[in-house]
Amino acid sequence: MARKRKSRARARLSLKHAEHKPSTNVDYEALQRRLEQWTPRRNYAPTTQVMMSYIVGMWKKFCKHMNLVPKTALTTGKKERFMVFFKWICDNSNVSKKSTLLGYKRAFKMVYEKSVGPMNAEVYQALHTWIEHDLRESFELSAERREKPVLCFDDVFRLLQTHWGNPSIKYPSERQRLNVALMQQISFFTATRPRTLCYRPLDPDRLANHYVGQEPRAHFPPDYVEVHKRLGEKSKP
Repeated sequence: MARKRKSRARARLSLKHAEHKPSTNVDYEALQRRLEQWTPRRNYAPTTQVMMSYIVGMWKKFCKHMNLVPKTALTTGKKERFMVFFKWICDNSNVSKKSTLLGYKRAFKMVYEKSVGPMNAEVYQALHTWIEHDLRESFELSAERREKPVLCFDDVFRLLQTHWGNPSIKYPSERQRLNVALMQQISFFTATRPRTLCYRPLDPDRLANHYVGQEPRAHFPPDYVEVHKRLGEKSKP
């Protein structure tokens, strides 16, 4: 039976190759010209998309304030416009730390790459310098980092002892006490944030609006699929 299946598979493969039309150098050159317009774009995690959607919302408010079209302003914008955008964020939000603004800068870069394409390195460096020096001094942004103390073995022992031995800690069901203890130990031993261990549904609207403008279903030139078929390869979705 195994030999028959292999022979049938080889027969189908031979038939497929027989139906395939050999590609010419013209086909490959045409594909190369079309790939010059293709920009690879990344897919981001859902939590990252939520952060990006916040920046998109701020960008739309900024464009409304400046009487601009969000997509056009992002596509044709220069570094000066983006620098003004971060100044506008500081004027219209309660940003108090430099690290927060630097996080917004990274999210803005991801939004730009998802909506337009790769951001110029000089533009990104100019934004970084603008935040590090001018905005930090103008708005007196704190550069102090929050301390993140690490638990030692004794701390873990005391936490679990309190969890199991303190009668004031009550749960609707004792099964929940067992589940909480399990989640605590998984977090301790794997250095995983507790929030990532608990399911939390994300807003689908924020996931969908994490870039500016509508994006095509496939990140390829319109006639890329047709040329791909002519080359005898499987077309992209």
